[in-house]
Amino acid sequence: MCTAITLNGNNNYFGRNLDLDFSYGEQVIITPAEYEFKFRKEKA
Repeated sequence: MCTAITLNGNNNYFGRNLDLDFSYGEQVIITPAEYEFKFRKEKA
């Protein structure tokens, strides 16, 4: 399930969850726009 909301005109927020009945220890993480993600298992 995905969720997207807009607040005060230009503030857009997007979230995604797996909608499962059990937890993986997930947590909310807020990142700035255009933040570059560096993944551990991705080749440089």
